[in-house]
Amino acid sequence: MVSLTGHRSSWSDRLLDAPASPAANASRPDAASPLGADLAPGAATATAPQIRPARTVLTGRSIYYGAFLYAGLEGFGRFGPVIFQSAIAVGTVALFLFGATASLAPGRRQRWIWGGLIAVGLLSPLPFFVSRLMPGAFTGPLILAFVSLILFSALYGRLARAFLLMVAAAAITFHISHILLIFSVGAGALLLNVGQRQGWTLRLLLPTGLILLAVAAQMLFSAAVTRTLGAPPTAPPFLSARLIADGPGYRYLETHCKTPAFLLCAYRDRMPQPSDIMLWSEDPREGIFSTLGEDAKRQLGSEDIRFYLAVLREYPGEVVGSIIRSSGEQALAFDLDHFNYVAEHREGARSHLPPEIFAWVARSAAYRGTVPVAPTINVTIAVTLLSLILLAAGFASPRGRSAWRSPGAAAALLILLALAANVVICGGMSTPHARYMMRLVWLLPLAVIAFAAAMPRRRGDHANTPAPDGLSAVETSP
Repeated sequence: MVSLTGHRSSWSDRLLDAPASPAANASRPDAASPLGADLAPGAATATAPQIRPARTVLTGRSIYYGAFLYAGLEGFGRFGPVIFQSAIAVGTVALFLFGATASLAPGRRQRWIWGGLIAVGLLSPLPFFVSRLMPGAFTGPLILAFVSLILFSALYGRLARAFLLMVAAAAITFHISHILLIFSVGAGALLLNVGQRQGWTLRLLLPTGLILLAVAAQMLFSAAVTRTLGAPPTAPPFLSARLIADGPGYRYLETHCKTPAFLLCAYRDRMPQPSDIMLWSEDPREGIFSTLGEDAKRQLGSEDIRFYLAVLREYPGEVVGSIIRSSGEQALAFDLDHFNYVAEHREGARSHLPPEIFAWVARSAAYRGTVPVAPTINVTIAVTLLSLILLAAGFASPRGRSAWRSPGAAAALLILLALAANVVICGGMSTPHARYMMRLVWLLPLAVIAFAAAMPRRRGDHANTPAPDGLSAVETSP
């Protein structure tokens, strides 16, 4: 942004300016510009400085989500991104409910839509996530947008379909786990269509197109970083840190470092530690990745998958057992711990945030640790248990079994699949954190509504058939 426009913000303290030497420019006018000697005398000394990031460029953070935040912050103030994230979440929830309740009578349908919106607004952790400038705000909307397009696309008008497609296309570039989630849910959508003659084209093209878009976006980012800095972005060794923290990786190093095949052998004296400590602590007595130079960081990242496969071959049972245990731990992680700063977060904010931003953050309830998160946590646990009980009872009931092939039942199943995949991806392959569970668990009440609306109506209930374009009648307007 600074290179293209020259506009600087509070966050530009993360950039380093390295201007070319005036003497060198004066002696070599052709070095400053392709115009070379055609420049006026002395013009070469006005060359724009070369801009470099002050920190390691990592693959785990999305430049595309960063661009979304930057545009919102610079164009609409500090709460701009929060307003946009809230609007996108409300839009995807409303359109999902509009599609899922298509079989209901108009009055009842509107009550279900408004009830669902109020439920996720008051009885779920969604408001916390749309107020936090992290990609987890888009994980739930991504799943809803994808499921809505797969199952209810014919009920929407062009505008609604374009909105859902844009949400899905943007969100899949915001976090690497989103690619794996769409792969999992897309595979589930294909399995649910077995035995059907129609619907295959969309179920094949949509996930494939989204995944290819995300891969292309990542390749573009990597190529741009390589061209600008001379080296690709660095991948943190998430898998290695996880295996070491869980035990099998550390035992592998103990028995194989006599002839070192991995750079990790040089840092065995700092092991074992929790994976977050090994990756992000800047204390050289316990941290590893964040304490090293660029070349060493890049080598650790390049060895990550090779180390994981080596440990898997040596201790297959322990690695699989670790994935299962961690997935179980992730599935039971209900907390909003990152919405109140602990001492470590306060120190991190002080040392890493721009001074102007830190002064604002330091006055917040989050910094003081007084945000009332306990009521939402307790309600979320209760709603989750109730939703799972209702879904289990619904699928086991005669009316539920008769609705098995309906789009509403498919939506409920795909949401359950997304939650299960999220547990394995984030808990089993990364490090269990409550925020990974809470970013998606609010979808469960929506799955209940979708399945309940799909069950055969009792006598006296009349189905509502939407107009072909999904938008042409007041009672069917999303």
